[in-house]
Amino acid sequence: MTFENLNLMKSLLDSVRKEGYTEPTKIQQQSIPHILSGKNLFGCAQTGTGLTNTCIYGGVSQQLQVNKLNRGIDILIATPGRLLDLIQQRRKPRFQD
Repeated sequence: MTFENLNLMKSLLDSVRKEGYTEPTKIQQQSIPHILSGKNLFGCAQTGTGLTNTCIYGGVSQQLQVNKLNRGIDILIATPGRLLDLIQQRRKPRFQD
């Protein structure tokens, strides 16, 4: 299976290619179609990959969340409201290389 088989939007597919990824991991193969169908997801994958993540959500001060975004992340989990708030404020996460 390739990322092309997962029906990703063109901009995301281009980014994946640019980073040099050609084949999705097992959890990506199983989870991406589920997410794209609009369903919630709870997943578990192999540890030790070193991926950095953060969650952003409303109802709490956003400053700690913004600080984490500024330090750099690999994975962002967000609720729609807080994500839209940060986008409107032109806050962008710094994804790690």
